[in-house]
Amino acid sequence: MPARADRSTVELLRAVTRRHFFREAGFGIGSLALTSLLNERLFAAEAARFTLNYGTAEELLAFDPDVVMAGTYTSPFTRALLRRLGYTVVELAPENSVDDIERNLRLVGVAIGQVERSEQAVATLRAHIHAIEAKQPQQRAAAVVVRPGGFTVGAGSLADDLMQRAGVRNVAAEQGLDRWGSLSMEALLRSAPDLIVLTGYRGAEPSLANTVMNHPALLRLGAERRTATVPAALWACGSARSFEAPKVLQRAARH
Repeated sequence: MPARADRSTVELLRAVTRRHFFREAGFGIGSLALTSLLNERLFAAEAARFTLNYGTAEELLAFDPDVVMAGTYTSPFTRALLRRLGYTVVELAPENSVDDIERNLRLVGVAIGQVERSEQAVATLRAHIHAIEAKQPQQRAAAVVVRPGGFTVGAGSLADDLMQRAGVRNVAAEQGLDRWGSLSMEALLRSAPDLIVLTGYRGAEPSLANTVMNHPALLRLGAERRTATVPAALWACGSARSFEAPKVLQRAARH
């Protein structure tokens, strides 16, 4: 397709944290995925300024974009059709580590012709991470992430990678859980963690999932142990601001 002076992109990704990739690279945004407006997203307020899409090819064709950014779990039909019509579709896999964040920043930079700016974003992220790793405590606190519904974070997740970089032990990963597994209240109590990490995810909204957060045993354990709240948006999906999560963990582990 011929390039236009007002190059733009549309986005099919299911996480607004990737707005940072486009913004850092200085690229115009034509449309964002519907889930960009979720309040727990880092850039939900910014996303509200743009036209939303539901991931259908018909919607996206109206924008005649130069680049379509798609997650690997978005509609295969939409991605395939856009490619057949000659559009550039860049697929970004979920970020399960800081290395994955850097990978996606670079992919976006290449796709939109802003390699230098994407490299600057990678360098800034890496500098923050190196500074965090240099401050790892000698005694690694044992931590458990407690999410609504009894879910936690295990090995192979972005949250686990950030915990390791902060110098905090992830008890759930040590017990063999991977990704976003569940941890029973009995297992949580037996693990006797030094630090309980909460996400604050829609904590004010009544739901069956949030009843776990008010379990008497958990409240008692929280009163006896150190606690920290890491907003879910900082590590549910990767962004150049994900380094803020290990900073919170390090502060909590030291007190």
